[in-house]
Amino acid sequence: PTSRLTEPLTDRFIAGVPWGTLVVGGLVLAVYYLVQDGLTNPTNPVVLPFRAWSYFDPVGMLFAGFSHANLGHLTGNLLGTLAFGSLAEYWWSHHVDRRVDTQWQAFWTHPVARAVVIFPAVTIIVAIAGTAVALGPVIGFSTAVFAFAGFALVRYPLATIIAGVGQGVVGRLVDALQSPQQIAVGEAAYSTPWWASIAVQGHLVGLLFGVLLGLVVMQRRGESPPPAVHVWTGVLLFVVSRALWALYWYRGNDTFV
Repeated sequence: PTSRLTEPLTDRFIAGVPWGTLVVGGLVLAVYYLVQDGLTNPTNPVVLPFRAWSYFDPVGMLFAGFSHANLGHLTGNLLGTLAFGSLAEYWWSHHVDRRVDTQWQAFWTHPVARAVVIFPAVTIIVAIAGTAVALGPVIGFSTAVFAFAGFALVRYPLATIIAGVGQGVVGRLVDALQSPQQIAVGEAAYSTPWWASIAVQGHLVGLLFGVLLGLVVMQRRGESPPPAVHVWTGVLLFVVSRALWALYWYRGNDTFV
């Protein structure tokens, strides 16, 4: 019974572990706790220099895709990375059966290279490219997280929805363990629409990048796509559940469209 559970993982992953996803998660943690000085104040890291304010601010453009505004932001994206990144890496696979004629092909097909070099490198490129084309001063690894989801949706649409639900369940469990009791006090405050605090533009860009990469991989491998109704259902449920319909822009200082 145990082998039936582990064989699908060991067939795809080295020792059954999604090493690339763990490497990427470690990179995000390193940026938060070392670059953003989260070690000094885990709940209030340095944020301002690491937003993607302008193309004339190379530090922000390079680091925004890996930085986070607070600990809750970091936790949510790490859970998303584990859920969707593992599924995307499962399809990517560390093990491939392909003829090798050149050194480049040998590197491309080597399990260790695919796990800890190529998969993280593509993720880094996607995160930086997403920051460069997303609208507004975005921050966070969610562009890459949505790219993982888009990539997985191409091959495993229904499994991607299940992974997203699992992420929500684990997220609620983490919240419950951290704050089993919450006390709220009514007070006057300036508030914005809930959707105006979400980087929907970055999420959409990441999803598009992931889908395009998934289509390229499927075509190059000659794999048959999943049933159209599965893809349609998976994409619809994912897009609505993640509020990707709420594309917005700014009109003045306090108005959002």
